[in-house]
Amino acid sequence: MIHEQWWYQFLAQFWEVWAFLLFLGITVWSFWPGNREKWERAARIPFEEDDGDGR
Repeated sequence: MIHEQWWYQFLAQFWEVWAFLLFLGITVWSFWPGNREKWERAARIPFEEDDGDGR
């Protein structure tokens, strides 16, 4: 029983740390200076005119 509780606590802490590192990595990647132009182009997409039929 003690062994199972230890395993559960280890997995809970592991996933918490992993999720935080994933969040941190995505945040750093998205704000990286080299990606600025890509994000600015993506932000302008809704304002671009399209030649579609309005659908």
